[in-house]
Amino acid sequence: MKFRVALLQVSPFGNDQGRNLAKGLQYCRDSKALGADLAVFPELWNIGLAPCPIDAAGRESNWQGDVVLNYSKVFICDYEIGCDVNCSPGESFNVCTLSGAEGEVRVGAMICADREFPEPATELMLNGAELMVVPNACTWDDIRRAGVKTRAFESLAGMAVANHPAPLNNGHSQAYTCVAWKDGKPRQTLMANAGEQEEVLVASFDLDEIRAFRIAESWRMERLRQRARKTHAPTS
Repeated sequence: MKFRVALLQVSPFGNDQGRNLAKGLQYCRDSKALGADLAVFPELWNIGLAPCPIDAAGRESNWQGDVVLNYSKVFICDYEIGCDVNCSPGESFNVCTLSGAEGEVRVGAMICADREFPEPATELMLNGAELMVVPNACTWDDIRRAGVKTRAFESLAGMAVANHPAPLNNGHSQAYTCVAWKDGKPRQTLMANAGEQEEVLVASFDLDEIRAFRIAESWRMERLRQRARKTHAPTS
C-alpha cells in the first residue's frame, strides 16, 4: 500500500487570507493531480508567518477548512525572535486515521520545534502513528536534517517535513522512511528532498514496508512502551 504526501514548499502572500486561501486551494488541486493523498503546508502558512492575533476573534479568523486532527505545538519556542510567546503549549500527541487512494494510515503531527526532541515522535508512535507530518518554519541545516532522519528510525514511522522556501526560510522540505535496511542490506532512508525555492515535493510512503519493518523491530517498540510505562507510573 502506498500513501503519497505532497509537501507544499510554496510562498504565502503575507497575511492576506483571501489570496493565501486561493493559492493554497490551487496547490491542493495540483497535489491531487500529482496523485497525492495528503497535502502538508509549512507552519503558519495561511498567515504568512505573521504573529497570530492574541484576541479570540483574531484567532478565529485564521482557521480555514474542516478539522480532522486537533494538535497544539508542545515545544513552543522561547527565544527573542520566536513567535510562540503568546501561546500556551499543548499537552498531548493525538493521532488520526486518514484514507488514501489505496487504504488507511494512522497519521500524527508535530510542529516545527517539536521534531527537535525525541519525546513527541515516541509519544506519537506509542499512540499508533505510522506517518508523522511536520509543518515547519525555520532555517534548515545538517543538524535538523539528521534529527528528522533519526526521529523516523527511532519511532519506526515515516516522516514528512514541509518548510517555507526562500526568502522566508531556506526550504529543503524532505521525507524519510524508517526502513533503514531490508534483506540484511542497509538502505538510504531519504525519500525526497527539495531545494530552496518554491516546489511541490511528493513523497510516496510504502506502508507495507513500514509495517513489516515495525514487526521485525518490534523489540524496540516494546522497549519504548516499557520506558513509557515506567515514566507514567504513579509514585508513592
